[in-house]
Amino acid sequence: MLKFGYDKYRLFSVISKKNLCYRKCFSFQYQNLSFWKKIARPHEKKTRLLLNHSLKSKKMKHVNWIIVVVIIVIFSGCNQLEEHSEKVIPKVKTQKVSVTSKKIQHEFPGLLKESRNVNLAFRVAGPVQSIKIKEGDFVQKGQLIATIDPRDYQVQYNVAKAEYDKVITETQRVKQLYQKQSVTDVDYQKALAGEKMISEKLNHATNQLNDTKLIAPFSGYIQKINFEVGELINTGMPLATLIDINSFVVECDVPASVLAQINNETQYQVQSNLLNQAPVKVTLINYLKKANSSQLYRFQFELSKNELTRVQAGITVTVLINCQCKNEQQLSVPVEAVFNRNSKPQVWVYNTETSTIQAHEVKTGALLQNGYIEIQKGLKPEDTVVVAGVNNLNHNDTVKVIQPISETNQGGLL
Repeated sequence: MLKFGYDKYRLFSVISKKNLCYRKCFSFQYQNLSFWKKIARPHEKKTRLLLNHSLKSKKMKHVNWIIVVVIIVIFSGCNQLEEHSEKVIPKVKTQKVSVTSKKIQHEFPGLLKESRNVNLAFRVAGPVQSIKIKEGDFVQKGQLIATIDPRDYQVQYNVAKAEYDKVITETQRVKQLYQKQSVTDVDYQKALAGEKMISEKLNHATNQLNDTKLIAPFSGYIQKINFEVGELINTGMPLATLIDINSFVVECDVPASVLAQINNETQYQVQSNLLNQAPVKVTLINYLKKANSSQLYRFQFELSKNELTRVQAGITVTVLINCQCKNEQQLSVPVEAVFNRNSKPQVWVYNTETSTIQAHEVKTGALLQNGYIEIQKGLKPEDTVVVAGVNNLNHNDTVKVIQPISETNQGGLL
C-alpha cells in the first residue's frame, strides 16, 4: 500500500453477486489539489492497471471452475442414463405350447384317370358308311360320331310302315262296325291286338334305322378309333373310345397298416410330380373292402379339373393321406417364436414364477397350418414360450408379459 501523504484515505471493496468477482476501488479525500495533480494522479493509472489485471485473472479462474463443474455434471448425467437404461425391463408376448393329436402323413404313388371312359358302339351291324371325328377331337353331347349304311334298315322300316298303315286302316273299320254292333267281341279284340303288334314292329324298325347313327352320349374327347370307313362292324363292337376329363379319378393302393389309421378326420391330398404344384384336396369316393394278392386295398378319389391345372389323364401323381393319431401328441408353436443362435433353432421359455426366460434348443418338424411349426424335441406340453419380442433377449433375463386386450375393453380405457 502506497502512502501519498493524504490526510485521510479509505479503501473499500464491492462484491458482485452475479459473477462473484471482487472489485476494489480507492477513494481519497485530500486537501491539497496541487499535491493530487503532481504526485497522486501519476500513480492512479498504475494502480488501476494492477486492479484490472487482478480482476481478469480472477475471472479466468472462475470460468475454468465453471467448465470443470459442467464436465462433471455431463459425466454424472451419462452415468445416470446408463444406470436408468440398465433398469428397463423388456416387454414380450407369451403363449402356451399348442398340443394336438399327432398327424402322420403317408405318401403313395397314384394314377390319374378320367372320370368316364366309354367305348362307343353301334346297336346294329353293317358296313361303316362315315366317321365324322378323328382321334383327339372334342365332341359335344348329342354330336354325330359315325354312321352305318342304312339301306337294309330303311327297307325294313318301309315294310313295317306299310304293314302298319294297312293294319291301322283295318282296325279303324272294325272299330266303326263294333260301335254299330256289326262284329263280335272276338273280332274286335283281334283287331286291337293286331294294331298293337304292328305298332311295336314299326317302332323296332324305326329304332334300328335310327341306330345306324352313332351319337355321343356326353361331352368329351375321342381317345381312340378302332374302325375305318367301309369296314363291317358287328353289334356291340367299339368303334371309338370317348373319355370325360371334366373331372378325374385318382387310384392308389394302400396297405392294411394305414387303413387301420384312417377315420373321419383323415384328409386326402394329391400332388403332381411333373408340374410341381402345391397339394390339392381330393374327396374319397370309395375303397375296395377286400385286399388284392399283394395285401393292398384300392382307393379311389375324385379330383376336380379346376383344382389341378394342366394335367392329363394317365399321369402319375402322389397321394398324401394325413392321419391323426389320437394316442400321440404333437407340439407346435408359432413360427415367430423360433430363432436361430449358433445355427441352432431355439425358443425362449417363460418362467411364470420368476418372470424370467430361458433359451431352449428345439428340434423342429414340418410347417403346419395357421403359421405354426411342429416341435419334435425340446419342449413340454405345459411350457409357455415367447412369441413376440424374441430379439435382443438374453438367457435368464427378467421380462414383462404384455397382457392381451380384453374384447370388452378395447383401447384399455377401463
